Amino acid sequence: MRKKNLLLLAIFIVLFVGSIFAHAIYMDAEDWRSPGRRYHCIYEVSVGGLSGREVAGTTVIMVPIPATKEGKFFTPPAQKDPYLSQRLMHEILDWPEQHRKGPYFENSTEVFDNKTISGNWTTFIAETDKGYMYGFRTNETRLDDISFSREFVADYFDIFDPINNGSPVLYPVENVSEISVVPYGDYCHVHLIISHNTLTFSHPHSSS
Repeated sequence: MRKKNLLLLAIFIVLFVGSIFAHAIYMDAEDWRSPGRRYHCIYEVSVGGLSGREVAGTTVIMVPIPATKEGKFFTPPAQKDPYLSQRLMHEILDWPEQHRKGPYFENSTEVFDNKTISGNWTTFIAETDKGYMYGFRTNETRLDDISFSREFVADYFDIFDPINNGSPVLYPVENVSEISVVPYGDYCHVHLIISHNTLTFSHPHSSS
């Protein structure tokens, strides 16, 4: 009888420890999952017709920036402490210090502001008479085309009603069409047209 109780106790301990590790592995897969499995957007800017153009002074190009229709920037998911099971496993496996807390997601300023890209363009966020916009600035006398891409993670957005539920869109917004949602098997096709304020392109006089 004593051996049977010891065997049951051993089985219970193994199952308990195994469940702790199984929970930690599952939560790690959730907490550190790729941006593609989260509420994420890819913001791309491409401005052509600039390469080889000679100017004098500072050149600035302004384009719409990801925000809500009211101009409120998106918020990333809140950083949280790992569960007890994760902390135990991270300690045992000697994970790096940055994994002793949940993954950190950059806010809009960290994602977009003050980035230097090809052509010596420097990015910035500016409040204009049309609202917040995204800027590219250079002091180069010979310009290069702009090619810029950033991926960001948002706390939440509603793909079926992004305008009314505060999802990131390009701001400033001039006009929003009626949204249409068409069932397609297990998925839905969402159709929405958004018009934005005109791109602002400011530059000094050409040096040629």
